[in-house]
Amino acid sequence: MEIKQQYLPEKSKRRSSQKNLGIKFIVAHDTGNLNSTAKQNVEYFIKSANDTEASAHAFVDDLGVIECIPQNEKAWHVRKQVPEDNSIYGVDSNDYALGIELCFFTDLERSKLAYKNYVEYIKTLCTKYNLDPSKDIVGHYKLDPSRRTDPKNAFSKIGKTWDSFLVDLNTLKDKKQEIKLEINRLVEML
Repeated sequence: MEIKQQYLPEKSKRRSSQKNLGIKFIVAHDTGNLNSTAKQNVEYFIKSANDTEASAHAFVDDLGVIECIPQNEKAWHVRKQVPEDNSIYGVDSNDYALGIELCFFTDLERSKLAYKNYVEYIKTLCTKYNLDPSKDIVGHYKLDPSRRTDPKNAFSKIGKTWDSFLVDLNTLKDKKQEIKLEINRLVEML
């Protein structure tokens, strides 16, 4: 999976360049617009950088990941007016969470590959920030239930549920752990 950086303009409405206060959790999103790629979404955000305060840290599609806001900066991916993030995590999402967007397509194979990249990328972030996928990943639908259905919207189009997503995150963790154990066993044999 390829990970690229194509950052939004600094000190714009979409990218304030304000530092976040640390990473305590990840908010899982989907773009909501069928057949748009990570590149198209990032380019749209660049062109409309001063239109609105809405953004995400990264977009994931079948080709890989494009990070458009540095992980140490705030992205505007959850409305401040909703209190659910504070009741679950004790903090505002935009201050302490990464917002990751899943792209999805009418072509089921492309969507499945995008989903695979999404799971791998989020698992990488969980490892980097020492997050537990079963506790530290939340769907946007849970934080803004009156307005949002993501990422369950995209998941439903590729035969996934929130629960199967969590299983997939943990399965990937188990496979990586198995590989580490096997490497350690082989090193000990030398």
